[in-house]
This record gives sequence, structure tokens and C-alpha cells, in this order.
Amino acid sequence: MSQKIKNVAVGQSKSLVDGLLEDTEQSVTPTNNSEKVKGGAAPDNSWTHFTVICSEELVEKIKFIAQTENFSIRDVVEKSFSDTISHYEAKKGKTIRLKPKSKKKDINDVL
Repeated sequence: MSQKIKNVAVGQSKSLVDGLLEDTEQSVTPTNNSEKVKGGAAPDNSWTHFTVICSEELVEKIKFIAQTENFSIRDVVEKSFSDTISHYEAKKGKTIRLKPKSKKKDINDVL
């Protein structure tokens, strides 16, 4: 499934994954978008980096969907995560409740 795309200006070929990655890296900055709130993923814009290792075929398909539908890869992956969590909660009959993060100590209080 490793398709190649050709960079006509430079005359180089690269994998579809590399080409799509370059296309989507510009949309890394979080925005206050109502679509993200609807999907249930980080409505308060508290983002974190999260690395996942999975098959190249899945990566290619996610990137294809993102490019075809004009979404960022993060949007597609967050929607998938949100749907998985909703499915799990519905199946188990309970909502996952996270403990609030403890506040960081003020250095002036400690030293």
C-alpha cells in the first residue's frame, strides 16, 4: 500500500505518508473550533503530544481520509478516539471519570 507521489518541481518521489505528513503539519496549533467540542476531544484546548505505533496500512488510511475529506490527521484520530471511548462507556454502562490534576507547587512556598 506504499503509494508514491511525485514532486514535479523537484523531480523526487516520496511515499504518500511523507507527502500527507508535510501537508498536515501546518495544522498542529489548536484552535477554538466548535467541531472539536462536538467530537468530545479536549474542548478546553488542553492538548498533549501522544505517540502511537500502529501498522503502516492504518497510518496510510488515516492520512488518506484526512486528505480526502480536508481534515487534519489530528481531527480524524481524535474522532476515532472519542468514538472508541463512547463505545466503551456505553458498553460498560458508566462514564470514565478522570481525577483532577493536582496543582503544581509554587516554588516560593517550598524554598
